[in-house]
Amino acid sequence: MTDAAPGSPADDAAEAAAEVPGPELRVGRITVFPIKSLDGVDVDAAAVLPSGSLAWDRRFALFSPDGAVVNGKIEPRVHRVAAEFDLSGECVAVGPRAAATHDSEGGGPGPGCQTFSLHDEREELEAFLSRLLARPVRLREDLRTGFPDDALSPGPTIVTAATIAAISEWFDLPQQEVRRRFRANLELTAQGTGTAEPFAEDLLVPGPDEEIEFWAGEGRFVGTGACERCVVPSRDSRTGAAMAGFQKEFANLRKRELPPFAPKSAFDHFYRLAVNTRPLGRSRGGGNGGVVRVGDAVRIIGPRPAEPPDEPAADSSQQERSARSSGKTGSSASGRRRRR
Repeated sequence: MTDAAPGSPADDAAEAAAEVPGPELRVGRITVFPIKSLDGVDVDAAAVLPSGSLAWDRRFALFSPDGAVVNGKIEPRVHRVAAEFDLSGECVAVGPRAAATHDSEGGGPGPGCQTFSLHDEREELEAFLSRLLARPVRLREDLRTGFPDDALSPGPTIVTAATIAAISEWFDLPQQEVRRRFRANLELTAQGTGTAEPFAEDLLVPGPDEEIEFWAGEGRFVGTGACERCVVPSRDSRTGAAMAGFQKEFANLRKRELPPFAPKSAFDHFYRLAVNTRPLGRSRGGGNGGVVRVGDAVRIIGPRPAEPPDEPAADSSQQERSARSSGKTGSSASGRRRRR
């Protein structure tokens, strides 16, 4: 395979030779989460940073005074904080979550909402969030990588619209609620009038000692594994109330519905959904950059030998680096970490 720039002769030759298994896919939705664990925002396009992360995705994160990440996994009250982002103005409206009038709605900021600049009013925002969460928090920023849960695979997480629909039926949840619980970055749909089968994203899950090269618009990535989930998907995204037995039932259904093309060796357990990624060529000096847009074609190039991963970004916080090296962010037997 080639790491050639888009539009080059080598790139064109690789594209012509590529065999695309399964449905032809397009990017149907792009969601970034500017503050880790808070609400996401749908965008029409997202730049791919050299680290492989999408611009604005988990660019900020909340930390306790002792340096521990404050996220939905350890702090259920995070679910009751609503946020609406103006990325062009680099500001956020945040407040207690209003009651939703429909099951599919997330419930935006309600009475008492305030708007803050993410840069010029950082201290005021921290104080406001500390009151909402009833615990002191600090907001940190990482422009290079953000604060991904898998430091070795910081690229966008991938799911298909058909998968969202299937899980919606499993648990009688609105599809938008499923999206809010699993928090994937790229949601793929079939090109034209075709239909992608549920879990078609498992085409990007590699077997042992492999990674799956794929192209999404101008972005060049590799799939590194099926994303291990934490407690967050079991909770109502608006209230934090847990659904009893969710993890066990999900794992049983996921195992039953595992596509025949998914490598079973990649699933040490079946509480996994979406695909973790990193940029193609990261270990040779950074990703290929570019922009991913809604409507872009997704071309699966195929398996390639796995490359040794880079170390986490040098400008990430010491707490994040320590947690990653010790496995405290939720490492699994296969080395993949949970998204929150």
